[in-house]
Amino acid sequence: MTRARKSLLFHGGFLAVLFAAQFVLSDFHHGNLARIMVLSVFAMGYNVLFGYTGLLSLGHALFFAAGMYAMGLTTEFLGFGAVASILFAVVASAALSLVVGALALRTARACDLEAWGQQRPATLGRNLPILATLT
Repeated sequence: MTRARKSLLFHGGFLAVLFAAQFVLSDFHHGNLARIMVLSVFAMGYNVLFGYTGLLSLGHALFFAAGMYAMGLTTEFLGFGAVASILFAVVASAALSLVVGALALRTARACDLEAWGQQRPATLGRNLPILATLT
């Protein structure tokens, strides 16, 4: 048996056990397992961002939480179904990302223009960039 086939059988079996667990577990344990699975998806996304690429993302939790709250609020108070709540959560996260992105880019652009208007780039030693004040 090849390694890929073993991996496929293991993951398929694990998904079958998780599917069967919903019929056996109590509501409390079912809810906890669902929370664990949701947070594990968050952890995997954070692992890809910070672990593999080295990019520290502070906004990752913000957009994830916005989507979770949007889905929970629309399901609880507006009576949306699962698919409609997920779509609303994606739209809410995208809208929040547009607002945060617009503010971040505007602030970064203003800081860059101010900094480069007063200072010029220079190099020192082994071509290490530094900022030297214009005199």
